[in-house]
Amino acid sequence: MRTTATTATTTDGEVVLQSKRRRRVVKAAEFQIGLLSTSREPDEMVIAVRFPHGVKGTGYAFDELSRRKGDLAVVSVAAVVSKDGMRLGVGGVADCPTVRDWPVLDDNKLEDALNAFAWDLGGFDDVHGTSQYRRELVRRMGFRTIKEAKECQS
Repeated sequence: MRTTATTATTTDGEVVLQSKRRRRVVKAAEFQIGLLSTSREPDEMVIAVRFPHGVKGTGYAFDELSRRKGDLAVVSVAAVVSKDGMRLGVGGVADCPTVRDWPVLDDNKLEDALNAFAWDLGGFDDVHGTSQYRRELVRRMGFRTIKEAKECQS
């Protein structure tokens, strides 16, 4: 769910939870509350993840890096770009997917913004990579994914 969580959080999606007691809808940004921890209650199950419809004139892109196909992503990024601004969501670096919004930036300012975002995320070291490695992935993958979203604007 980590990569789905990144995309759903970035696009303002929702998670639908069901139990015998009730059905409830949680904003994706409020669903993941920590590293591999969610706001799902013990008797609930995720039955759907909802993504909003695409908006004309807006570009979307996603990328992830994992050690092997099907593994949890070491880092995942999702980008949304419109004429009004840019949004990048990052998973796998902080405890929860984190989103940053900017106005439309040129390449130099985007690199600076991504560097600041990468440092703000902090990160952690584990067997898959160091926090330094993850920050570098945020900078490179974030730049590439935002550029792809710009190219996909319709």
